[in-house]
Amino acid sequence: MGGIKTLGSLCSWLGGVIDKLAAIATGTGPGPLLSPRGTRATSDWFRNAFAEDIRKNFEGSHDPQGVAWKPLVYRVGKPLILSGLMMATAIAKAKEAQWTGSAILIPRMTAPPYWASHQYGTGRIPKREFWGISPKLMAELGRRAADDYAEFLLEGGRN
Repeated sequence: MGGIKTLGSLCSWLGGVIDKLAAIATGTGPGPLLSPRGTRATSDWFRNAFAEDIRKNFEGSHDPQGVAWKPLVYRVGKPLILSGLMMATAIAKAKEAQWTGSAILIPRMTAPPYWASHQYGTGRIPKREFWGISPKLMAELGRRAADDYAEFLLEGGRN
């Protein structure tokens, strides 16, 4: 904690921390400024974990919340995995996601052109959502972000 040597300096430091957290909570100050090391490590972890979540959605035939997709009617096999193109594209896009320290930036799916028909459903195609963040992944990201911010504060707020 750097220069904290007395009870008075500890109280002063804690007061600064409280002011920073209050500004973040009320939206009156900048978002949390995390150490680049923590933010980068968490962003790298998130990118890979999100891609793995997407793969599990396809392999397990369920949405990000774990709800099973409707079974196939016209062929045998797993829904949404015929050529593997949509799954591969979704996994590659998920690896472009970023955690900035205060926001999750998720790239938009644009290909293959039929992805939205499956993600949202149509009159004859049932909704089989695969693109989204699971509650488990969101909770783990929150824990990691809190750890990053705690580390940042313990380092005295220095990048």
